Amino acid sequence: MNKRPIGVTIISLFLITVGGFFTLLQFLTSFRRLGSQEIICTPLTGCHQLIEINILYLTFVIVLTGILPVVAGVGMLIGEKWGWKLATVYLVYNIFYEIFDFLVIALIRGESLFASTFLMIITILYLLFMVVLTRTSAYDYFQIEKRRKIALYFKRVAIAVAIMLAYELVLFLSFHSPG
Repeated sequence: MNKRPIGVTIISLFLITVGGFFTLLQFLTSFRRLGSQEIICTPLTGCHQLIEINILYLTFVIVLTGILPVVAGVGMLIGEKWGWKLATVYLVYNIFYEIFDFLVIALIRGESLFASTFLMIITILYLLFMVVLTRTSAYDYFQIEKRRKIALYFKRVAIAVAIMLAYELVLFLSFHSPG
């Protein structure tokens, strides 16, 4: 196996750290949030007023924001192609979601410049991570067939949209469930 590129190591450790932090954060706050009502904003259908938070919603959020990046990071550290695939899907999804968050925070809610600047920095960081993970050295390390990058991005965007649709379905089921 080829030597792991330093960029892959950095991104792997970042994903493990961020995913671990969000998993812990979600678990610590989930019992307090269960049954509470919150305003949830999504990229496809906008803001939903007073969604009752249930176990289905919390499980989906914990898996998406916490467990998925940890698994992707570990997979990349051990040189598995599936880790690379999970990481690229996670990054593309988050690029879309962070751009949406930026638009909601900055343009719709008119919140602080700090919050919107932070979201744009995160988005740029994720974009840079995608560039690193689609370089020849990463392809060689993960033994990815070299093909046109546009096809790779299109496939990742399609999967990210599918995840967004699943998120919308979970919100719909959470909103329409008896509790």
